[in-house]
Amino acid sequence: SSKPANEYFNPNLLLGLFPTLFPYGCGAIEDLSRPIKVAFRKHIQYLLTYQDRRFETHHSFMFVVFNMLQKRDACFNARLLVSRPYFKDYANQLQTLTSNEIQTALANINKDKISFISDPRINTLLKQIKTVGGHVQGSSQSRAALRTKIHALIYKKGLPSIFMTVNPADTYHPLAMYFAGVNMDLDRLLDDDYPTAYQRAEKVARHPVAMAKFFNVIITNLLQTIINGGVLGPVKAHFGTVESQGRGTLHFHVLIWLKHDLTPAQMTENIQNEGFRKNLLEYLEDIIKEDLDNFKMTSTHENNSDGEAQMGCRTPVTVQYDWSSCYIPLTPLDLT
Repeated sequence: SSKPANEYFNPNLLLGLFPTLFPYGCGAIEDLSRPIKVAFRKHIQYLLTYQDRRFETHHSFMFVVFNMLQKRDACFNARLLVSRPYFKDYANQLQTLTSNEIQTALANINKDKISFISDPRINTLLKQIKTVGGHVQGSSQSRAALRTKIHALIYKKGLPSIFMTVNPADTYHPLAMYFAGVNMDLDRLLDDDYPTAYQRAEKVARHPVAMAKFFNVIITNLLQTIINGGVLGPVKAHFGTVESQGRGTLHFHVLIWLKHDLTPAQMTENIQNEGFRKNLLEYLEDIIKEDLDNFKMTSTHENNSDGEAQMGCRTPVTVQYDWSSCYIPLTPLDLT
């Protein structure tokens, strides 16, 4: 139909869009006949973790509901914005803008030639868009809001001591395969039970929710054991952001502020001392490793491809690890 459908409190919307996911026409989101009210976002999280994984592996369901969440966040924050008393003056300015002026401004923004002084009305419009978009998950304005928080933390704590990037190897980690539904015993990995490289890549691509769970477990344990666990010494603060990489999986950037750090002026003065330089180098070499000089690859897997064995990226079955520490309560991820 050419008539737009209402997305709010319309339980039949997703039932009609995805009949294969709701084959019996029940279990709709925001069903007013349900005795206990379930929030839209919580219901989506429940469906994506459904036992048979049909919602997680569907080619478009995740994108449709995420778009609906974005529009709801934008509308909610726009409603808060227009309720402020000073917005009436802004509205009078925005009403004088023509479609041609807005198109010209958009073209200049794409060319990075926008001038905020030339037209104050455009400046006002962009300011309001930034205010609303800053609370919409996945928007460029929300990423800009993260930079503002980092600047505030730098103003309070000083310059960060360490910048670290964590990129979990989901296509090689047994825990990722376990979350993706591969039937295996994590305490006793055998050659015949472990999937091949192609099968692992296929599992990672088909189960994005499982990979988000795996990522959450790895990063949570990292924060608990490395940053808050004392390996880097006393930590004043840390600020981390999550983003997707080219192949779609997640990685983590984190800034770390160490206690007892020196100001730039103090560092310049102390670096002149030979003993201080020696201790600083020993400390940095102790906490930072970026080589594989002591790494030896031994493969006992017959189903390994030659290319994979040469890269030395597969986890050997002889590695013993206490997986009990990985099973911690999972919390929703902010994928901004």
